[in-house]
Amino acid sequence: MRRAGVAKTAAQFKKGKAAAANVGGDDDYDADKQKIRAHAANTPARQVVRVIFDKWQLQLQRWADYQSLFGLMAFIAVFLGVLYAQRGATTAYQVHSTIASIVVPGGTMLHSTDDIYSWLNGLMQSVWVDPTCGDGICEAPFEFAAFSRFGCKADCGQLSEIQNLTSAQVDVYWDFSHQEASLPASDLMDQTTWNLCPQDIQYSTACYDDPDNSFNTIAGSLTKPMPDLPDGHWALIVKKDIFQKVSQEHLLSCKYACRHKCLTSVKHKTLHA
Repeated sequence: MRRAGVAKTAAQFKKGKAAAANVGGDDDYDADKQKIRAHAANTPARQVVRVIFDKWQLQLQRWADYQSLFGLMAFIAVFLGVLYAQRGATTAYQVHSTIASIVVPGGTMLHSTDDIYSWLNGLMQSVWVDPTCGDGICEAPFEFAAFSRFGCKADCGQLSEIQNLTSAQVDVYWDFSHQEASLPASDLMDQTTWNLCPQDIQYSTACYDDPDNSFNTIAGSLTKPMPDLPDGHWALIVKKDIFQKVSQEHLLSCKYACRHKCLTSVKHKTLHA
């Protein structure tokens, strides 16, 4: 009787447990699965694998960083090498010293607007200066090799030593005599001048002679040699010849080998103003 009662009680207990499991079975099952997974994740083997994976990821990132660093260092080395090849250290130091001595203020600080104006004034006077012929520095394009009365021979040398020049001979003919009822011939002669002026040359834009050439007779002719004309276009300018009493001829002699062409030309112009 006792055994039958115990068996009956155990059967009822199992039925009650099964009924309770049917009531909230899904939630309890999911909770049990999460507990099992958490327990499995916290096992020593899993922890060791996780630590090894994290270290491996860190090592990969470190290798990538080192590659970027070495690439940057290689670029800087090549860049500095190119700069060094283009300009010597001595020249770079001289350039830096020159700029620093002019641009950097003498004092450590500028305390007022007067100090700023004083520094700017000194900077402009030191940098923007007119070239001086004879200081040993050929400052192009303001200074150039000398020809005729132009250029700076002391600093830039003679133009004939750098390039071939053209020899020219200009023949000028004039006769200011005309009808007595109009302007007197002497007045016309006194107001008329002539000069050889550049139209398109590399150097000075001033005329060959300074001042312009004048006439001292009512009629006559003259021959003027010009042995050192640079390549370009020149014009014989006659000023205030209102009755066109002046004519000219020119002869060019180019100092080139026979296969070269003369690059200098002279034409006639009359300015009535």
